[in-house]
Amino acid sequence: MKTDARVIYTNNVLKNALLTYLEQKPLCKISVSEICTMAGVNRSTFYKHYDGCNELYEKIEKEQLEEFKNSLINCNLNASLDVTYTIFNVKENQPALCKLLAIESTHDAILNKIMKITYEHCLPAWKKHTANATENECKVLLSFLIRGVR
Repeated sequence: MKTDARVIYTNNVLKNALLTYLEQKPLCKISVSEICTMAGVNRSTFYKHYDGCNELYEKIEKEQLEEFKNSLINCNLNASLDVTYTIFNVKENQPALCKLLAIESTHDAILNKIMKITYEHCLPAWKKHTANATENECKVLLSFLIRGVR
């Protein structure tokens, strides 16, 4: 079933408004009214799509993590350079995910979900093709690719 262009537009402006406000203040301090004003959408329209700001945030997060997962699925997991390229291209390919990562209050939770997705999709292939590396060594390398040195 194809989604109506107006629904797609409405969802996009609501998501963009929330992401803009998240750069300024925590989710708990953002009101539906603020989002609607910035998006140019009536509150009743907002509530046709979402129960509140938390549901809108969860939808954005879910979509962005799913897109990241798909980008890993579509790369050659046996080639560490492809995985590295996919991870480093998040900034260009998924600006909304980068905005979520830049928010101090959500950074760690999002990063942990990215790590889990990466481990689930990369570790089996890397363990298979790097006979000399332990699972823990592969995890450390993947962690370094995503988090850098900590």
